[in-house]
Amino acid sequence: MALLSTLTEAENAFETYFEYGNRYNKLLDQITGHRNLANSTTKQRMGMQLQFLAALYPRTADTNRKSRIASEITLLMNNFNNSGQFNVDKLTYSAVLDDPGHGMILLGLALIKKGSTYNGLNANTKGIVDTIAKNLFDKLGQHLYQFCLNEVNTDTTPYKYKGLNPVPKFSLNIAALVAGALSVYSDLVNKSTAHRSAIVTFSNTVVGRYGTTNNSRTFVPIGGRSTNRKPFGSSGYNAYTGMGLSLAAHGHTGTGDLRIPSNGGQYLTQAKQIAAFYTSVLLSRQAYEIHEPFDFNGTQPTVTSINAVVEQMMKEPASLVTSKDTIGHATGLLNHKQPTAYLYNLAWLGDTTFLAAVDKRVVLAGEAKNLDQVSAMRACMNALPNPADNAPAANRILSGFAGLLERGINQITDGK
Repeated sequence: MALLSTLTEAENAFETYFEYGNRYNKLLDQITGHRNLANSTTKQRMGMQLQFLAALYPRTADTNRKSRIASEITLLMNNFNNSGQFNVDKLTYSAVLDDPGHGMILLGLALIKKGSTYNGLNANTKGIVDTIAKNLFDKLGQHLYQFCLNEVNTDTTPYKYKGLNPVPKFSLNIAALVAGALSVYSDLVNKSTAHRSAIVTFSNTVVGRYGTTNNSRTFVPIGGRSTNRKPFGSSGYNAYTGMGLSLAAHGHTGTGDLRIPSNGGQYLTQAKQIAAFYTSVLLSRQAYEIHEPFDFNGTQPTVTSINAVVEQMMKEPASLVTSKDTIGHATGLLNHKQPTAYLYNLAWLGDTTFLAAVDKRVVLAGEAKNLDQVSAMRACMNALPNPADNAPAANRILSGFAGLLERGINQITDGK
């Protein structure tokens, strides 16, 4: 298994997939195209692009590339500003807690403001960064505190799948990303404890109530709230949860540097247990996108298997599922082409053993092209014939590159 430079691979990804790259491939425009922010999926992807650009800028030595990265950030920020989606009146409780994109974007803004990336921007772009960052920091902190009161603290008797394992009535992944982004901003940008109470309350309750270890298999389920997926777990949303929890530790015990992970409140420990769970799965099989709560062995789900779980839930008291219609959307997720690559958001943990397992599995499963002297991460980004099919995993990989750079992981593998 060859080792490659994380920075070089990130630079190559920038040159190929971003408009200002020297080798930009317009056929792959679906991956980093600047799309309509009214779509929640787009917010997620653009937030992950922002993380990637913010982490790459201070580390690349080429001054011309730095300028082009800054231009790419400006494109994104102008899009954000013109959309009006981040005005205070738009950042309502329901909007923030129903869309992972808000936490993703605040994290990207924190990475910009904490270092030299901010200094590389023009005055107008700096002004947009400052305004949107303040709006998000203030409103996400306010809503996370309310979330703890409305959802977390009142869920004292959560639904237990088959009477054994607690499943929250709310989505954990979105709130975990909010807590993580607030924590990074608090620790590295404004050295503030403004939202510490909400961060600690959320994280302590989540780890204490829903973090479950059983025969070395650890799993924090997505939960319910407004998603039709309800308590079904998934590689993608569990990766979001682990990513958020690992960063939320910085709001509990700051380190002043993402290269020094914080284990305040044991949140990083729980996140690493999620990675350890998937590592055991990856040794022999893919990490399919959606599966039965607390009973995942890596086998591919089917409509029949999903319906069987729904039937089981409908028989149980206080279930999150009350009719088959409420879970119908879940079957559409069976069409995801690169579910294992969704785990690259967990690169923010800095767990190299886990990352090597993901690298190996995406190559063996055909989710990555089998290329010489190309990392498994980058080989996933345009492995599929339809460019639109590459976008979901590719943007998670961009976030993964940002996590590796920020955590100081200098080498990655080709997965062979």
